Amino acid sequence: MRPTPVDRPDEGSEETESRAELWILPYIEDSSLWPVLIVVMAASAAFLTPVLFYAVYHLKVQAILAALLLLWLTGRAIRWEWRLKGRPGGLAFVLTIVWSSAVAAVIYGLRKGWL
Repeated sequence: MRPTPVDRPDEGSEETESRAELWILPYIEDSSLWPVLIVVMAASAAFLTPVLFYAVYHLKVQAILAALLLLWLTGRAIRWEWRLKGRPGGLAFVLTIVWSSAVAAVIYGLRKGWL
């Protein structure tokens, strides 16, 4: 059985990595949790779409900063997974799908005149 973060209180950054590994990666690796992952991905894309829309179309400074912050957090998550596994894996794929669907929704909405 894997040691939990509670078993190793003296390790700071490793505790955070282990906690993320225990709470995030099972949604990607366990196929019974994929419906939950799909809903979270759709909600994330629905949250990201208006942020990108306001950042690109209306050039709102707050939206640009929010989009940059979300992009930075995405990069940190991908870097964390790369450091953990030695390669980009499922988390990088999921984040790429979320960003791609949000960008596609903004482009589609702008071309159709809906936004």
